[in-house]
Amino acid sequence: MYPPQINLSNIDLQFLNHQIPLVDTSRLVSASPIGITIPNIRNQPDSTQQLSSDQQYQTSELPAVIKSLLCQVNSVQINWPIGGRLIHFLDIWKLIKADVLIIREYDRPKLEEIQRKRSSSWITDTEGIVRVDCGGSITKLIEMDQSLFCNSKEGQRKMEENNGLFLAQQTSPLIALYNGGHIQPLTTFTSQGFHGEDRSGVRLSSYSSGQRIQTLPRIHLQQQTLRPVIKFIREALQVRIIAYCDDIIMLHQNQEELNIKKQLIINILTNFGFKISMNKSVLTPMMQIEFLGWKIDSNQDQISMTQSRQKKMKQMLGRWRRIVINQQMVKIRFLASFIGSLNFLRLQFRRGGIHLKKLNKIKSRLALQKGWNALIFLNKQVLKEIFWWMAVITSNIPIQATIVQPQAILATDASQTHWGATLKLFNPEQEVWFWGKWSQNWHLTSSNQREAAAILCALRRSEIFLKERQIKSLKIETDNSSAAFNINRGSAAVALAKLVDRILEIAENSNLQLHAFHIPGVTNKIPDSLSRLATSGDYSLHQEVFEEAIRALKTRPSIDMFANRQNRKLKRFVSITVDSWAVGQDCLSLPWKGELPYLHPPIPLIQATLNKRRRTEDGRSNEESKKASSSRRNTRSQTRGNRGEEFFKWILSKRQFSENATQQVIDGWHSIWSRHRQRIGEFEEFWTKSGKTWEDLTTVKDPETVISNFIAQQVSANATNANSNACRTAVGMLFRIQGFQEDRINGFALKQIMKKPIAATRKKRKEEPIYKLDVLLKYIQGKAQDKQKLNEQEHLGCTVSSIMAFSTLRLAEIHRASVVHLDDNVWQLNTSIWKGDNYDLIVTFRPLSNAKVCPTEWLQSWIALRKKDDLDKPLWWRAKNMKASSYEYLSKAVHQVMSAAGVHKGNSVTSIRKSSITKSINQGASIQEINRASRHKDGPSTVAVHYDMNLNDTIRERLTNFE
Repeated sequence: MYPPQINLSNIDLQFLNHQIPLVDTSRLVSASPIGITIPNIRNQPDSTQQLSSDQQYQTSELPAVIKSLLCQVNSVQINWPIGGRLIHFLDIWKLIKADVLIIREYDRPKLEEIQRKRSSSWITDTEGIVRVDCGGSITKLIEMDQSLFCNSKEGQRKMEENNGLFLAQQTSPLIALYNGGHIQPLTTFTSQGFHGEDRSGVRLSSYSSGQRIQTLPRIHLQQQTLRPVIKFIREALQVRIIAYCDDIIMLHQNQEELNIKKQLIINILTNFGFKISMNKSVLTPMMQIEFLGWKIDSNQDQISMTQSRQKKMKQMLGRWRRIVINQQMVKIRFLASFIGSLNFLRLQFRRGGIHLKKLNKIKSRLALQKGWNALIFLNKQVLKEIFWWMAVITSNIPIQATIVQPQAILATDASQTHWGATLKLFNPEQEVWFWGKWSQNWHLTSSNQREAAAILCALRRSEIFLKERQIKSLKIETDNSSAAFNINRGSAAVALAKLVDRILEIAENSNLQLHAFHIPGVTNKIPDSLSRLATSGDYSLHQEVFEEAIRALKTRPSIDMFANRQNRKLKRFVSITVDSWAVGQDCLSLPWKGELPYLHPPIPLIQATLNKRRRTEDGRSNEESKKASSSRRNTRSQTRGNRGEEFFKWILSKRQFSENATQQVIDGWHSIWSRHRQRIGEFEEFWTKSGKTWEDLTTVKDPETVISNFIAQQVSANATNANSNACRTAVGMLFRIQGFQEDRINGFALKQIMKKPIAATRKKRKEEPIYKLDVLLKYIQGKAQDKQKLNEQEHLGCTVSSIMAFSTLRLAEIHRASVVHLDDNVWQLNTSIWKGDNYDLIVTFRPLSNAKVCPTEWLQSWIALRKKDDLDKPLWWRAKNMKASSYEYLSKAVHQVMSAAGVHKGNSVTSIRKSSITKSINQGASIQEINRASRHKDGPSTVAVHYDMNLNDTIRERLTNFE
């Protein structure tokens, strides 16, 4: 039933859980010195700080004779008075070189004098000291599990952690079992502090009562005096001991030896002057024990809260839930007590600190503003934390009592664009590399967030390996001290709370112990390299090495699959990122059939590249490419357009055009370039499939023949007439930029071939009715009365429709326009005309007689929707969504207005322009006025064909009249 004995001679309490599991326990309570009231001498260093390190006690150097002597029973038992009991055992304390703790450089006459005065004046004096330090406030007594604070009269409270006192985040002594360290208590200091004679004798009480006194300095001295004795016991008897205040737990692997050594421990404590309360002690070794509200099961190596504490905590949470829901007032000090009770349970629930953020924030802020006795209401947002605590306490899932030695190491690092990690497994040894890129869903604004997110991503990727190896303890190495600290303490700032919570949740669900350690960045080389993996630009062979390899292999690859424009080894290449020079993007989603690819992938893509190559060799590349094309942005059309643009730029480069000059040539086509690049891409495919190279195009003597053959091939492939026309235009442009004249490009033979496609795509001239503009204007007029009730999209649609009706501008021209407000409510619309002759245009709107449909009124109301900070934003800025309207959004808004006005759905947005010109002609506008309003370079012919929708019925009716 008991595991084999282990040599514990050199095991320190700090490494308790890293060495052996918890087994037999025996508890010895109330082993405390009585009446330690010896003050310090003023202006001398604090002996507590001097002896805070175990290095002050060299008990391991004691001779074996002295150790044996200290273990013997002291036959002389004297009832020493309450005050200064340990001073009578000073000679024994000198044996372990800890006598300075007892005397504190104090002379005996002064000690006797203080002892005589203590019974009559000690309480009164210390109450005065408390009032002085607390600004004259009334002192009250509290229970020992409540927080103690003392506010100075000179300023805000100052909190200071002292390794000799109780630390708020380690309220439970069993953290020593779990975290393998001593209890680190907490004390409170004010701006005045407790120095000299006041420190050891003062009582720190925040609330008044005339019944009893609780003293933190006394507990502090018990801790300090017990520490060297406990160290001596561990070394002399080779037994493990946990001490909490004046309670002691003894641990041993063997039950019989524990029974023998418990009496020796009692003898040692008695010889050093401690008084043992035998009636409160439990001296029978057992496998299960309840201690300070915890149930320790050494047989199953588990710790959980007792049923009584579970019931008490559920009742407490129920009361606080009702307080929050019913909005009852509560004192801040009661809230602090409630938070302290939950903090005690963080030994079992490591995520507890994160789920106390809101409660702690309310307590800290209002305690500073209003004081501890102020009444407050709790926001209902804290219900989420209360419900979380209710759920975990109800489940009461036990945790492992001892910490297992790490069975794997996870090292992580992060950069602004990527994260990297390595998982080192033991038995058998294996190292796994992980790497990833931050997606757009991550909103990481600081290095601390990136490092915590890297740990989270790496832990998720590692889950399958950890479950396969049944790993129970994982060591996390990171070069970010904040991430390591947050994981270890189970809490974090608001910006990191969610990330840390998810990390601990994964560990909790996997029954995994996490131990985070900070390591220097210099030693974190592999994860750092993985986190800074960029695109293919970081991975390339030297050109000389590449050429030598090609010559040795006697082959010539057709395309570089992982490259960019800086390191490409071949003319044709595929880039990982968007690149207009590249044939395509993401080679793993493109078909490799018919290509002899040069493959030099980044490290994380090596396996994926091998898999892709294997599938290609097995004849399944076509199927995979179809699946990839359905899930990738990079379609065949997009690839063709990229190749067409690359082909076009290459031709201009042969004429010594710079990159800037080439780009300006492309920019001159505006939106039309997207169609040109597609048709040039089709021609490039035709040219290369004919067995020609790009260089061969520069030696062509008869471009008309090349274009004619290309169009004939398109027609035979069932290309549309519109496609044939677009191909003739784009390829003809390709030869024009090489310097060929128009007559050599568009000769008689090509014109004959293009007759049918041109005739088929020419707009038919027919008589067709158009809705009256008045229908739309009457709807806008009706909406002008209730502009405030219009939603943003309706308001936008009415404004754009009004501008289009009174300016005959196209929607694209209105979309890229800007406005200037002049005097007398005059508005200038500045835009540019890209169709036909490129030129800038200024349209001036002045107030009309019917203000309800006037563009000036609608522009003014649209701009009025903005905030002051948005006045410099684009014209069609949407104040509600804080972004500029797209062309598609404008079109949708105008269509909504047209539909609401009763216009048939078959009419496009351009029909507003047609209807406006038709009404102008119908009302007798002159030709000059129509030409000026429509701004067409061909004038009447264009208007008559495309925009004049007046029917000829009136003229025909006149013809029926005979003279």
